[in-house]
Amino acid sequence: MPQVAIPQVKPVLETIEEPVQETKQEETAVIDDEFDAELEQTLDEIENPVEPEVKKLPTAKPVVSSQKEEFIMPAPVTQTLFDIKLDPSVFAVIQQRISMTPHIGFRPVVNVMKNGNINLTFEKI
Repeated sequence: MPQVAIPQVKPVLETIEEPVQETKQEETAVIDDEFDAELEQTLDEIENPVEPEVKKLPTAKPVVSSQKEEFIMPAPVTQTLFDIKLDPSVFAVIQQRISMTPHIGFRPVVNVMKNGNINLTFEKI
């Protein structure tokens, strides 16, 4: 029979540390302690309520204007050397249409076309 060489066994020097697991009783005790502390804190807050600091704010004064200011249309930049006269009924219709049309931010402009037709438009200010 042939001889087989058996290698020498070296001792293991390395140790493995396993984490210690808490038992159910220890876990329950920790949870109970946290619950008791939180309960005690809540009861203290109920018995001794903390009122928030309230600051008195100044009240606003109402704005009083002595006169009601009306919006005045600015005069056109270009000025002509002549006036334009319109029939009073045509002028009244133009004024009526302007007053019936909301035009905040727009300026009413009356255009007289080549054929004599009158056109009312609103240009952005």
